[in-house]
Amino acid sequence: MPTTTRIQNGPQKVPPGLAIESFMGAQIRARRHARQMSLSGLALATHIPETALSDYETGAVRIPAAALATIIEALDMTLSEVFAL
Repeated sequence: MPTTTRIQNGPQKVPPGLAIESFMGAQIRARRHARQMSLSGLALATHIPETALSDYETGAVRIPAAALATIIEALDMTLSEVFAL
């Protein structure tokens, strides 16, 4: 049974086949865009290279825990928001 998660418009199911990395990356990208922050701006705030941030946002690479903590702090997010709980 798919996991129910909270996305901006209420509880929704993560589509089958969508990797958690892609889902988390989409949440991070959405917050970055909502804050009108560029990828380079996030890179400056986190000291994480733009290429790595781009890979995280697209789900191409898993986000290391330390990097995730730095990113959510820079975007004023909670861990629950990343997982849309």
